[in-house]
Amino acid sequence: MISGIIHVLKSGGRWFDAPDVYGPRKTIYNRFVRWSEKGVWTGIFDTLSQTGGPRWK
Repeated sequence: MISGIIHVLKSGGRWFDAPDVYGPRKTIYNRFVRWSEKGVWTGIFDTLSQTGGPRWK
């Protein structure tokens, strides 16, 4: 599900154009909206930003 959401956001396409491999398009959209309203994405990005990014060798 997360891969489908990321695919649509990265491609800039419409939810309807998400490949079938990611599951039902309506489900992908609904999950994105529900998680947005609950602040899930903000929490994920806040946590990722606090990690300091990838460690390069």
